[in-house]
Amino acid sequence: RIKRELEALLGAMEAFLHSTLQLSQIAEQLYHFIGDVVPCQGLELSVDGVAETFSAGIVVAAMSDGDPHALRIPMSIGDDGDGKVTLFSPTGWAPDLDLRTLRILISGASGAVRNAVEMDRVRKRAITDPLTGLRNRLGFNIAAQNAMSAALQGDRALSVAMIDIDLFKAVNDTYGHAVGDAVLAAVAASFQQQTRSTDVVGRVGGEEFCLVLLDAGLSEAYQLAERIRRAVKGVALSADRREFAVTVSIGITAYQGEADNLDQMLARADEALYVAKTSGRDRCICAPVVA
Repeated sequence: RIKRELEALLGAMEAFLHSTLQLSQIAEQLYHFIGDVVPCQGLELSVDGVAETFSAGIVVAAMSDGDPHALRIPMSIGDDGDGKVTLFSPTGWAPDLDLRTLRILISGASGAVRNAVEMDRVRKRAITDPLTGLRNRLGFNIAAQNAMSAALQGDRALSVAMIDIDLFKAVNDTYGHAVGDAVLAAVAASFQQQTRSTDVVGRVGGEEFCLVLLDAGLSEAYQLAERIRRAVKGVALSADRREFAVTVSIGITAYQGEADNLDQMLARADEALYVAKTSGRDRCICAPVVA
């Protein structure tokens, strides 16, 4: 047993020292090393400030803190907060289980977890627009391509909508750029309220936004665009003790078959947006279906 514990500790030190592993990989590695020490059938890793929980092996929902099948061991991550590792046993954990080696293994992984959390923060900052909290152009392009791949692989519907705030320059000229920034943030918040978690929403220009809608054909995309248009129009804005409103114009298109691609869809949506802008603004226009 002592030999197994030493081998697990040495292996963990080598794996986690100066680690650049992602949290999912850390959970897998930690499960492997702990499994060499105790009969563990599954592991769950959770970290403060990280919405997702990462698991390895067979994980069952613990009924309560007193569940004998679930063993929870805290993980200190320093200034980045705390984490928790939950181990699952098919037969239940003995009350007198020696936790020293497990705690050392989990403590040894804390540095790798800290690195992974910081790397994730850096990555998110690189793909996020700081003003609106939406994806920036880079983040949008990455997520949009992923959505396109998912649509093609699963034979799923896909639509694109380009959105532009009408007469936004006049807002900046009349009220100043600080108010203009507040308008951008309010409009972006309205988009997030109306869209689904599977929708890709990005700020791709000054006052221009783009949506990629997975599992939405042209009709569904138009209905969503109309909801967005009405929601933005209803946002109450004020500056210099005056209330005002803004509107958006939206161009929409849908995936049209094997000869189509994301760049072509974006171009069609942009053309439809131009029609919406030049035909009166505050409207949604669908691009013609290509024969």
